[in-house]
Amino acid sequence: MEFSAERAVKIILALAACVTFAGCATYYNPATQRREAVWLSIEQEKAIARNTLEVKLKDRNIVSDARAERVMRRLTSSIESPRIPEKNIVVYEDEDIQAFTPGGGFVALSTGLLRASNEDELAAVIAHEIGHDEARHVMKRVEANLGAQALFSLAYLFDTRPAEKKDMSWQYFSQAAGVIYTLAANGFSRRDEYEADRLSILYMYRAGYDPNAIITFFEKLKSLGRDTNWVYFLRSHPYLDERIEAAREEIKKYEFGSAPFETRGSYR
Repeated sequence: MEFSAERAVKIILALAACVTFAGCATYYNPATQRREAVWLSIEQEKAIARNTLEVKLKDRNIVSDARAERVMRRLTSSIESPRIPEKNIVVYEDEDIQAFTPGGGFVALSTGLLRASNEDELAAVIAHEIGHDEARHVMKRVEANLGAQALFSLAYLFDTRPAEKKDMSWQYFSQAAGVIYTLAANGFSRRDEYEADRLSILYMYRAGYDPNAIITFFEKLKSLGRDTNWVYFLRSHPYLDERIEAAREEIKKYEFGSAPFETRGSYR
Protein backbone atom coordinates (compact mmCIF):
# COMPACT_ATOMS: atom_id res chain seq x y z
CA MET A 1 0.00 0.00 0.00
CA GLU A 2 1.48 3.35 -1.04
CA PHE A 3 2.12 5.88 1.70
CA SER A 4 0.90 9.46 1.27
CA ALA A 5 0.64 12.55 3.41
CA GLU A 6 -3.12 12.58 2.87
CA ARG A 7 -3.40 9.03 4.16
CA ALA A 8 -1.28 9.90 7.20
CA VAL A 9 -3.54 12.85 8.02
CA LYS A 10 -6.64 10.65 7.74
CA ILE A 11 -5.06 8.07 10.04
CA ILE A 12 -4.12 10.69 12.62
CA LEU A 13 -7.59 12.27 12.53
CA ALA A 14 -9.24 8.88 12.94
CA LEU A 15 -6.98 8.00 15.85
CA ALA A 16 -7.55 11.41 17.41
CA ALA A 17 -11.28 10.77 17.37
CA CYS A 18 -10.77 7.38 19.04
CA VAL A 19 -8.50 8.81 21.73
CA THR A 20 -10.74 11.80 22.37
CA PHE A 21 -13.97 9.89 22.80
CA ALA A 22 -12.66 6.72 24.46
CA GLY A 23 -12.17 6.72 28.21
CA CYS A 24 -12.72 10.42 28.82
CA ALA A 25 -15.51 12.31 30.56
CA THR A 26 -16.72 15.91 30.44
CA TYR A 27 -17.62 18.17 33.34
CA TYR A 28 -18.30 21.85 34.05
CA ASN A 29 -15.23 23.53 35.52
CA PRO A 30 -16.23 26.52 37.73
CA ALA A 31 -12.72 27.98 37.45
CA THR A 32 -12.76 28.24 33.64
CA GLN A 33 -16.57 28.44 33.35
CA ARG A 34 -16.41 25.89 30.53
CA ARG A 35 -17.32 22.25 29.98
CA GLU A 36 -14.07 20.33 29.61
CA ALA A 37 -12.95 16.84 28.65
CA VAL A 38 -11.01 14.95 31.32
CA TRP A 39 -8.93 11.81 30.82
CA LEU A 40 -7.22 11.58 34.19
CA SER A 41 -8.99 10.84 37.48
CA ILE A 42 -8.36 12.95 40.59
CA GLU A 43 -6.32 10.13 42.10
CA GLN A 44 -4.20 9.88 38.94
CA GLU A 45 -3.62 13.65 39.05
CA LYS A 46 -2.49 13.42 42.68
CA ALA A 47 -0.13 10.54 41.88
CA ILE A 48 1.40 12.46 38.97
CA ALA A 49 1.78 15.55 41.18
CA ARG A 50 3.49 13.62 43.98
CA ASN A 51 5.90 12.02 41.53
CA THR A 52 6.66 15.42 39.97
CA LEU A 53 7.44 16.90 43.38
CA GLU A 54 9.68 13.98 44.29
CA VAL A 55 11.70 14.42 41.09
CA LYS A 56 11.82 18.22 41.06
CA LEU A 57 12.60 18.64 44.75
CA LYS A 58 14.74 15.55 45.36
CA ASP A 59 17.79 17.67 46.20
CA ARG A 60 15.87 20.30 48.19
CA ASN A 61 15.34 20.52 51.92
CA ILE A 62 11.59 20.58 52.69
CA VAL A 63 10.60 22.83 55.59
CA SER A 64 7.36 23.84 57.29
CA ASP A 65 6.10 27.41 57.36
CA ALA A 66 3.13 28.46 59.48
CA ARG A 67 2.41 31.60 57.44
CA ALA A 68 2.27 29.75 54.12
CA GLU A 69 0.03 27.07 55.64
CA ARG A 70 -2.29 29.71 57.13
CA VAL A 71 -2.59 31.54 53.81
CA MET A 72 -3.28 28.27 51.98
CA ARG A 73 -6.09 27.35 54.41
CA ARG A 74 -7.68 30.79 54.15
CA LEU A 75 -7.59 30.79 50.34
CA THR A 76 -8.85 27.21 50.09
CA SER A 77 -11.88 28.06 52.23
CA SER A 78 -12.75 30.86 49.79
CA ILE A 79 -13.09 28.58 46.74
CA GLU A 80 -16.63 27.57 45.89
CA SER A 81 -16.90 23.92 44.84
CA PRO A 82 -13.13 23.28 44.62
CA ARG A 83 -12.19 20.53 42.19
CA ILE A 84 -9.73 19.10 44.73
CA PRO A 85 -10.78 20.23 48.25
CA GLU A 86 -7.56 18.99 49.93
CA LYS A 87 -4.89 21.57 49.12
CA ASN A 88 -1.28 20.99 50.17
CA ILE A 89 1.53 23.53 50.47
CA VAL A 90 5.15 22.42 50.09
CA VAL A 91 7.93 24.82 51.11
CA TYR A 92 11.51 24.11 50.08
CA GLU A 93 14.78 25.90 50.80
CA ASP A 94 15.99 28.04 47.91
CA GLU A 95 17.16 31.65 47.86
CA ASP A 96 15.55 32.22 44.48
CA ILE A 97 11.95 33.45 44.21
CA GLN A 98 10.03 30.44 42.93
CA ALA A 99 6.52 28.98 43.01
CA PHE A 100 4.81 26.33 40.94
CA THR A 101 2.02 23.78 41.00
CA PRO A 102 2.41 20.21 39.75
CA GLY A 103 -1.38 19.91 39.85
CA GLY A 104 -3.24 17.47 42.07
CA GLY A 105 -4.00 20.08 44.76
CA PHE A 106 -0.32 20.85 45.49
CA VAL A 107 1.46 24.22 45.54
CA ALA A 108 5.23 24.44 46.03
CA LEU A 109 7.18 27.60 46.84
CA SER A 110 10.66 28.59 47.93
CA THR A 111 11.86 30.16 51.15
CA GLY A 112 13.24 32.96 48.99
CA LEU A 113 9.71 33.82 47.91
CA LEU A 114 8.54 33.82 51.53
CA ARG A 115 11.24 36.32 52.47
CA ALA A 116 10.47 38.54 49.48
CA SER A 117 6.71 38.86 50.03
CA ASN A 118 4.33 40.24 52.63
CA GLU A 119 1.22 38.23 53.50
CA ASP A 120 -1.02 39.72 50.80
CA GLU A 121 1.66 39.19 48.15
CA LEU A 122 2.18 35.64 49.34
CA ALA A 123 -1.57 35.12 49.05
CA ALA A 124 -1.44 36.47 45.48
CA VAL A 125 1.24 33.95 44.50
CA ILE A 126 -0.44 30.98 46.19
CA ALA A 127 -3.84 31.96 44.78
CA HIS A 128 -2.28 32.17 41.31
CA GLU A 129 -0.94 28.63 41.60
CA ILE A 130 -4.27 27.40 42.98
CA GLY A 131 -5.86 29.00 39.92
CA HIS A 132 -3.60 26.96 37.64
CA ASP A 133 -4.58 23.82 39.54
CA GLU A 134 -8.32 24.50 39.62
CA ALA A 135 -8.28 25.26 35.89
CA ARG A 136 -6.28 22.03 35.28
CA HIS A 137 -3.65 23.86 33.24
CA VAL A 138 -0.89 21.39 34.13
CA MET A 139 -3.00 18.27 33.70
CA LYS A 140 -4.38 19.46 30.38
CA ARG A 141 -0.80 19.59 29.11
CA VAL A 142 -0.10 16.13 30.51
CA GLU A 143 -3.18 14.78 28.75
CA ALA A 144 -2.32 16.55 25.50
CA ASN A 145 1.24 15.23 25.58
CA LEU A 146 0.10 11.67 26.32
CA GLY A 147 -2.43 11.88 23.51
CA ALA A 148 0.12 13.23 21.04
CA GLN A 149 2.60 10.47 21.90
CA ALA A 150 -0.07 7.80 21.48
CA LEU A 151 -1.22 9.19 18.14
CA PHE A 152 2.31 9.45 16.78
CA SER A 153 3.16 5.89 17.82
CA LEU A 154 0.01 4.46 16.28
CA ALA A 155 0.40 6.47 13.07
CA TYR A 156 3.97 5.18 12.74
CA LEU A 157 2.71 1.60 13.03
CA PHE A 158 0.14 2.23 10.28
CA ASP A 159 2.88 3.35 7.86
CA THR A 160 3.45 0.28 5.66
CA ARG A 161 6.63 1.43 3.94
CA PRO A 162 9.90 -0.42 4.63
CA ALA A 163 11.50 0.63 7.90
CA GLU A 164 14.56 2.21 6.25
CA LYS A 165 12.31 4.50 4.20
CA LYS A 166 9.80 5.53 6.82
CA ASP A 167 12.24 6.06 9.70
CA MET A 168 13.83 9.14 8.13
CA SER A 169 10.55 10.80 7.14
CA TRP A 170 8.97 10.11 10.52
CA GLN A 171 12.07 11.47 12.25
CA TYR A 172 11.60 14.78 10.42
CA PHE A 173 7.87 14.68 11.10
CA SER A 174 8.53 14.08 14.79
CA GLN A 175 10.95 17.00 14.99
CA ALA A 176 8.54 19.33 13.19
CA ALA A 177 5.64 18.18 15.36
CA GLY A 178 7.75 18.81 18.46
CA VAL A 179 8.49 22.39 17.38
CA ILE A 180 4.83 23.03 16.57
CA TYR A 181 3.72 21.55 19.91
CA THR A 182 6.21 23.72 21.81
CA LEU A 183 5.05 26.90 20.09
CA ALA A 184 1.40 26.00 20.60
CA ALA A 185 2.01 25.09 24.24
CA ASN A 186 3.72 28.43 24.86
CA GLY A 187 0.66 30.16 23.47
CA PHE A 188 -1.59 28.17 25.77
CA SER A 189 0.75 28.94 28.65
CA ARG A 190 0.40 32.70 28.13
CA ARG A 191 -3.37 32.35 28.10
CA ASP A 192 -3.16 30.15 31.20
CA GLU A 193 -1.11 32.78 33.05
CA TYR A 194 -3.76 35.43 32.43
CA GLU A 195 -6.48 33.03 33.56
CA ALA A 196 -4.53 32.14 36.74
CA ASP A 197 -4.03 35.86 37.45
CA ARG A 198 -7.79 36.41 37.08
CA LEU A 199 -8.53 33.53 39.44
CA SER A 200 -5.91 34.79 41.90
CA ILE A 201 -7.73 38.12 42.13
CA LEU A 202 -11.06 36.33 42.58
CA TYR A 203 -9.77 34.05 45.36
CA MET A 204 -8.07 36.97 47.12
CA TYR A 205 -11.27 39.02 47.12
CA ARG A 206 -13.24 36.10 48.49
CA ALA A 207 -10.65 35.44 51.22
CA GLY A 208 -10.40 39.10 52.19
CA TYR A 209 -6.84 39.76 50.95
CA ASP A 210 -5.83 42.94 49.12
CA PRO A 211 -5.94 42.00 45.40
CA ASN A 212 -3.62 44.89 44.54
CA ALA A 213 -0.84 42.79 46.07
CA ILE A 214 -0.60 40.86 42.80
CA ILE A 215 0.47 44.12 41.16
CA THR A 216 3.00 45.03 43.84
CA PHE A 217 4.48 41.53 43.60
CA PHE A 218 4.82 41.82 39.81
CA GLU A 219 6.55 45.18 40.32
CA LYS A 220 8.99 43.51 42.73
CA LEU A 221 9.78 40.91 40.06
CA LYS A 222 10.37 43.69 37.53
CA SER A 223 12.76 45.47 39.89
CA LEU A 224 14.73 42.22 40.15
CA GLY A 225 15.01 41.96 36.37
CA ARG A 226 12.65 38.98 36.05
CA ASP A 227 10.99 40.25 32.85
CA THR A 228 13.53 39.21 30.21
CA ASN A 229 13.15 40.43 26.63
CA TRP A 230 12.67 37.11 24.87
CA VAL A 231 10.91 36.95 21.53
CA TYR A 232 7.25 37.14 22.57
CA PHE A 233 6.14 34.15 20.49
CA LEU A 234 8.70 31.95 22.23
CA ARG A 235 7.86 33.11 25.75
CA SER A 236 5.84 30.85 28.02
CA HIS A 237 4.72 33.83 30.14
CA PRO A 238 3.35 37.24 29.11
CA TYR A 239 5.44 40.32 29.86
CA LEU A 240 4.97 41.60 33.41
CA ASP A 241 3.81 45.02 32.18
CA GLU A 242 1.00 43.31 30.28
CA ARG A 243 0.04 41.20 33.29
CA ILE A 244 0.05 44.28 35.53
CA GLU A 245 -2.26 46.11 33.13
CA ALA A 246 -4.58 43.09 32.84
CA ALA A 247 -4.67 42.75 36.65
CA ARG A 248 -5.57 46.41 37.07
CA GLU A 249 -8.46 46.00 34.62
CA GLU A 250 -9.65 42.87 36.41
CA ILE A 251 -9.56 44.59 39.82
CA LYS A 252 -11.64 47.46 38.43
CA LYS A 253 -14.42 44.99 37.68
CA TYR A 254 -14.73 44.23 41.38
CA GLU A 255 -14.42 47.85 42.44
CA PHE A 256 -17.32 48.78 40.15
CA GLY A 257 -19.33 45.64 40.87
CA SER A 258 -19.12 44.19 37.36
CA ALA A 259 -17.11 41.02 38.03
CA PRO A 260 -18.82 37.99 36.43
CA PHE A 261 -19.19 36.10 39.73
CA GLU A 262 -22.00 36.26 42.27
CA THR A 263 -19.74 35.93 45.29
CA ARG A 264 -18.08 39.17 46.40
CA GLY A 265 -15.11 39.19 48.73
CA SER A 266 -14.79 41.11 51.98
CA TYR A 267 -11.77 43.24 51.07
CA ARG A 268 -12.30 46.99 50.99
